[in-house]
Amino acid sequence: MKALFTSATLLASLAACAGAPKEEAAPAAAPAAAAPAEAPKPVLLSACVNAVAAAKPGAITELDGLDRGGKELYEFEVKGTDGKEWEVVCDPSTGTVVETEEEVKEAAFKGKAKVSRADAEKAAQAVAAGKVEEIDFEVEADGKLTYEIEIVSADGKRHEIEIDAESGQVVEHDMETYEIGDDGD
Repeated sequence: MKALFTSATLLASLAACAGAPKEEAAPAAAPAAAAPAEAPKPVLLSACVNAVAAAKPGAITELDGLDRGGKELYEFEVKGTDGKEWEVVCDPSTGTVVETEEEVKEAAFKGKAKVSRADAEKAAQAVAAGKVEEIDFEVEADGKLTYEIEIVSADGKRHEIEIDAESGQVVEHDMETYEIGDDGD
């Protein structure tokens, strides 16, 4: 699959969606004895793009903004030079890859998953009721199998819920805040 955009267009698109770091009004003067706190330095999206490219070389086909319990993350879909499809999650506050998962076909789960697709959907619906938009079959970095179920709730919010294919337990629950590109799923 051809990359849908280059790193330069990805950076421009994300800047338009997420906006640059906002400047805040200057805080009230602190007492003379207190030293001003140093503001955290923002990490550029390019740091995540470079970290993802180093972790899984290939074409970035999609970028999702995620909210994981109040923490912003970037989820990149990558068509690897190894012929595999990858999800690579980067923490934009540090510019480091925090999670890598291989997307596989449903057939890879047959005979290995203890939890059926239907039971995984029920578990995800218990977390966020709505319309199931997509189900991905993934192999975690540690070899564990998981279902990633994308649900659009009645209020229009997009939930990504990851279910352990062995235990049926919820592993992650992210809110998708934006999507750039389309990996073709």
